[in-house]
Amino acid sequence: MQKDRVLEKDRMRQAAPIVLSDGVLASNLFRLFEKEGIGYVLVGDSREYPAKILSDVDVVIEPECVSKLVPCLMKFCDLYNLKLIQILQHEQSAWFFVCSWTGKDGKHHVFYPDVCTDYVRWGRRFLGARCLLSGRIRKQVEADGQQCSFFVPAPEQAFIYYLLKKIDKGFLAPSHQSYLSGEWKKAQKESKKQLRKFWKEPEVEMLCDAAESNSWNEVCDALPRLRVALRENLPFSFKSFALDVQRKILRIMKPTGVHVVLLGPDGSGKSTILECIEGTLASAFRRTKRYHLRPFFGSPQHAREPEPNPHGKPVRGFLPSLIKLGVWWIDYTIGYFISVFPFLVRSTLVLFDRYYFDLAIDPRRYRYGGPLWLAKLCGKFIPRPDLVILLDVPAEELYSRKAEVSVEESHRQRLAYREFVGT
Repeated sequence: MQKDRVLEKDRMRQAAPIVLSDGVLASNLFRLFEKEGIGYVLVGDSREYPAKILSDVDVVIEPECVSKLVPCLMKFCDLYNLKLIQILQHEQSAWFFVCSWTGKDGKHHVFYPDVCTDYVRWGRRFLGARCLLSGRIRKQVEADGQQCSFFVPAPEQAFIYYLLKKIDKGFLAPSHQSYLSGEWKKAQKESKKQLRKFWKEPEVEMLCDAAESNSWNEVCDALPRLRVALRENLPFSFKSFALDVQRKILRIMKPTGVHVVLLGPDGSGKSTILECIEGTLASAFRRTKRYHLRPFFGSPQHAREPEPNPHGKPVRGFLPSLIKLGVWWIDYTIGYFISVFPFLVRSTLVLFDRYYFDLAIDPRRYRYGGPLWLAKLCGKFIPRPDLVILLDVPAEELYSRKAEVSVEESHRQRLAYREFVGT
């Protein structure tokens, strides 16, 4: 009986929607890091933390704690009824996590821990994690009526880390500028020492003046020059560069995007479902990309009026049909690697409304008059999607929505789609 009560309690906890804010979740994650012995600091602009989290929760941890990171995140998700749905290694020593949950409002929510150790870019080590953690400061704040605490770097470390990030990215917005000036004024002498590690005296004086006055126009104009000087002044590590190349090769071999295809006859609701999928899952990926039927060799697909009666036009002859089949096959192979695959490597949710498979199931719609066996054979040599979703609707209901084809033809298509998905 006791065991049954424990299991029931566990099921109730798993089913209960989460009601915590991003700020409280972040604070709880930091508390778990401390419990698991993971040394960390929250980096970036934390002036409004944890009441206001605009995007990722950027954290630097000790390099020796990397092996604890994923188990700790999984434990965190289990504790707060989250799902860890994505892990992206976007730099040599940086991992982006997507934690998801369904709130009381029934909507999809996400929480983004972005965790790194040493700050390494292009084979150059900008800052070590141990430097950022040395002299860290515990910050106490209140969020949602709860006392929250977390570690932040010492002001000079926070200043140089944020400045290096923004100069390396070549972008320094007004909010970035005010944060940098605020950190500078907390530790001017120490921050200037940090600047001298990366730039020569003329650049150092320019950056000091900008931070002191919070007037960064000259620095913004000089961002390209400062970035070049930064990379020239840092030693190049072939080992770090090789590890980054290895990471990119692994990303190509195992893309972190997902290729989804929706199949179904006209009237089955593909467009509506696609919009729902995109709206719900977009936050789990870096970006989304939608296609209608074909990649079109990467050319922009402008919105077109739907064909009012695609089955009403005459079928093409044998030779034009073979030419059409050849164009499609090239588009679904070469066009795929030009247009679709690069997005999958860059962690994109790629959605297709229809796909090559429709040609063999409903050839008349595409005016194809060639051999069906040839169309099916060519289909075996095109890249397969990660997921195919079939919208299965009874023929009579389809006919009531769109009377383009007979009930008998709708029934035939339905069976053909189901047979295809079942193979």
